[in-house]
Amino acid sequence: MVHFATEFGHSADVNQAEVSYINIIPVDEFSDASSWLSIWNDLQLNMEALNLNFSEVIRDDENKPFARLRHEIQSVFAMDGKSKALRLSLTYRGKPNGNDIASAIAFLAGGRDAIVTRFGEITTKSAHKKWGVVQ
Repeated sequence: MVHFATEFGHSADVNQAEVSYINIIPVDEFSDASSWLSIWNDLQLNMEALNLNFSEVIRDDENKPFARLRHEIQSVFAMDGKSKALRLSLTYRGKPNGNDIASAIAFLAGGRDAIVTRFGEITTKSAHKKWGVVQ
């Protein structure tokens, strides 16, 4: 690995890092969201469109906030203007423990784990079965 200071002439001073996963879930109708996402508690709505955003604070072992996990769910159309899908974006953003590259990489690894865990929690068992996810 190339040392940042050697390559760029000064050291890195990382004060924030972010990792995002963007998932496109094809659907026949936007109302099918409850078949894929478990945050509706099986509420059946005839949705024309969907746009939902929320974030949660992530705390360390001492209960201090250090990151946020942002959830964004949107109804989208494919390039043909006909095929429907849900775009589920999960973004983990915050301040690493240190200001160096190694701390940023460790933060991103923790963020990836948080995103994968939350994805499993907010998607339905039937979606997992369809995707072949073993739990």
